Amino acid sequence: MPRVALILGSGATRSQVPGNTAKHARPPLDKGFFSDLRQTQAITPLLTRVQTYLRLFHGHHDIRQAGINSFEAVASILYSDVHAPHVRRNAFRPFLSLLQILSSRIADTTNQIRMHSHNPLDRLLYYLISEFKSQNVSIITFNYDIQLERALHHVQSRLISVQGEFFSFPGCYRLPSHDIRGIGGIDELVPTSDLDDSHDGIEVLKLHGSLNWYSGYNDNVPSQRQFFTGNRKFRIANVDSLPYWPVGVRTAAHRRLYGYPLLVPPVPHKSPLFHDEISGLWLLASRRLAEADELFIFGYSCPWSDQEAANLLRSTTGLNRRLNRITIIDPDTNVIRRFADLTEAKSIDWYADAREFLRQARSVSG
Repeated sequence: MPRVALILGSGATRSQVPGNTAKHARPPLDKGFFSDLRQTQAITPLLTRVQTYLRLFHGHHDIRQAGINSFEAVASILYSDVHAPHVRRNAFRPFLSLLQILSSRIADTTNQIRMHSHNPLDRLLYYLISEFKSQNVSIITFNYDIQLERALHHVQSRLISVQGEFFSFPGCYRLPSHDIRGIGGIDELVPTSDLDDSHDGIEVLKLHGSLNWYSGYNDNVPSQRQFFTGNRKFRIANVDSLPYWPVGVRTAAHRRLYGYPLLVPPVPHKSPLFHDEISGLWLLASRRLAEADELFIFGYSCPWSDQEAANLLRSTTGLNRRLNRITIIDPDTNVIRRFADLTEAKSIDWYADAREFLRQARSVSG
């Protein structure tokens, strides 16, 4: 049985919302991030802090103007500045605010999405796990949301009679050290009695972190030194919807902490941002890509600015002589050339959406 790796990007999440959904209600893209942002009572002061910093230190008077109306562009400026001695004290709070804006935007646009048998991500996972068996499927995702976990939980309920249990949460993350707990007022993704740390089920390798992974701090605004420490305490929230960070959490010793998510924003040279646990996931992902017979890419373009991801793909798939085929599911045909340049695949198949791919795959197998 061939081994397959599935790579997911933001397009996989956006495919789950109807096409007539307002821009501010769709999961965010990088381009147009700020012009599509709906300002709320919670978002406005955070956005004002970011905008004020950009105006004072970089002369950008409107965050929605061309050239800076992207999350990546602003994150890159602030990330660079938090490491520049002359402005780092000024830049850290805006940087933190930017991450809070991102987490709120993802929560607002994904918390209401529910899995069902017609959902594109659900259908693709159902096909891959049925066709290749769960033990031969590895999933690598650059998304922060928990749509993949929701989908796997749902697919398992439909396949458990023939495949058994293959979604072990939080064991799916392949994290060696963590603390897991629920958060008050938010429903659990998996019942506490069903939590499973085993690494036997399907892999979910979240290379940019996840908005349900967090570290707790004594203060509502952590210090810059604490925030960028690579070995800070790693916690996982067992939640069915994403919280609005920071959120008050309690340790096993009943000490109150302020939780901020562990994630890696899309900035150049982002490896110094990696928590030690996340660094290990990149090594595991490289092994899975190096041994894959087939690669499926759903809604991920590997942007040119993401050199770490490009290097990962180039250094693993480029040397993988077993890689026979890449299947790309994405409305943008430009991704074909991008992955042709990065890999040495013998064949690349392209489909505009998951529905088209599944229709073709079933006609061939049927």
